[in-house]
Amino acid sequence: MNMIIDLAKVFRKDKLESVHYGIACHMKEGEILNSWGDIDFKCFTRSMIKPIQTKVSLSILEESLEDEFLAIASASHTCEPMQLEFIHKLAKKFNLFEGQIQVGLEKNKKIVLESRFEHNCAGKHLLMLAAAKKQGFHLDDYLKEDHPIQQAVEKEIMHLLGRDQPLDKAIDGCGLPTYYMSIKEMAALFLGMLKDSLYDGIFRSMNEYPVIIGGEHQIDSLIMYHHPGKFIAKGGAEGLMMVVNLEKKESLVIKIIDGSHRAKPVVTKVLLERIGWIEKDSFTIDTQIYNSHGNAVGEIKASI
Repeated sequence: MNMIIDLAKVFRKDKLESVHYGIACHMKEGEILNSWGDIDFKCFTRSMIKPIQTKVSLSILEESLEDEFLAIASASHTCEPMQLEFIHKLAKKFNLFEGQIQVGLEKNKKIVLESRFEHNCAGKHLLMLAAAKKQGFHLDDYLKEDHPIQQAVEKEIMHLLGRDQPLDKAIDGCGLPTYYMSIKEMAALFLGMLKDSLYDGIFRSMNEYPVIIGGEHQIDSLIMYHHPGKFIAKGGAEGLMMVVNLEKKESLVIKIIDGSHRAKPVVTKVLLERIGWIEKDSFTIDTQIYNSHGNAVGEIKASI
């Protein structure tokens, strides 16, 4: 089996300009239903595991939370008004302030954030801080691997995977640990959530507020918005996407090898159609390539 396969191509004036390679795994418990490329390829989980981190923080917090807070904790927000509203409400509820969130202001990128609340991982960090505060854990080192919150996250991931050995880890973009595993293991990881009823409220919140999870035009939000109650979907950095079909109890994990975000929406939608989860006309995505004048000058097309 080829390690990676051609998943999408970019055309400019009908001429091939770029190719995006990748891997995908469609799984039902104990069975690989479809695969594209070598699903034993390993990478880091990135923001796809936010629902798992939300569940761990909620368990440590030991209290129920409104769906809006569970949604924003599981989100990679894009600073849309409702997203920022929920961030500020979550901080106020637990008497937390911006300076306690240990995320950067993206100074190494073109856009410099004005507030740590604008960071796409702010909701996750706030809920971790709320849980740590409730249990009397240190707040100034909650990012570290040996902090009780992060130890609990790793333990939960190991439990969902059915393994007893520690995972290889690195540091995610927001400073928290991220976990190294194969695409096949990721597909199994997200299926594991279906066996624990404590995830039910998180799944409900993601479907109650789908636009909170990514943003109005983000593929994970679009999937849930147009198919309420049927899926959970969560993207991650470096070209990652996971979708779980709650009715069929199946998972789909996609990795765009070059880490591109632009290939992910078109590949995800086409694969969901290919495996019979959605109809082709259930929603639309913008596949155009634009220049600095805002003119459409090309298109990205799925190759599969």
